[in-house]
Amino acid sequence: MDNFESSLAVFPTAVAFSTSLSEKASIRRGTPRQELDMTSEVVTVNVGGVLYTTTMATLTRYPESRLGGMFLAPQLLQKDSQGNYFIDRDGKVFRYILNFLRQGWLRLPEGFQDIDILQDEIQFYEINQLTEDMKTKKLKPHKVKVMP
Repeated sequence: MDNFESSLAVFPTAVAFSTSLSEKASIRRGTPRQELDMTSEVVTVNVGGVLYTTTMATLTRYPESRLGGMFLAPQLLQKDSQGNYFIDRDGKVFRYILNFLRQGWLRLPEGFQDIDILQDEIQFYEINQLTEDMKTKKLKPHKVKVMP
């Protein structure tokens, strides 16, 4: 196992998420303001040298995914020299993943040439909602509707 894979081993697994999600769901109505502030916190993420600004709520929309797990335990993430969270992955195609997290569906431009790279990134981030859809549909350069 290389250093990168071993560093990923410290992120919580889906089993750990199910417990924490149940706990969060049971206290949602009485959620302390501090927890609510964390989910609406605006953060900048450096993905392969490309900066993205979003919220923790967006990044943790699918907490069972690897990406969601990373941001449920952000203290484990590496930071760049500016203090932004850093993920050493393809920054160019991350925009499509981020937009999926925001909207619930994937939109690709006509003539999109990086489908293989996008599929690799989706597999890496373990976003099952996108992975399953891409297995059952032929990906085309337009909207692929995925319901969360």
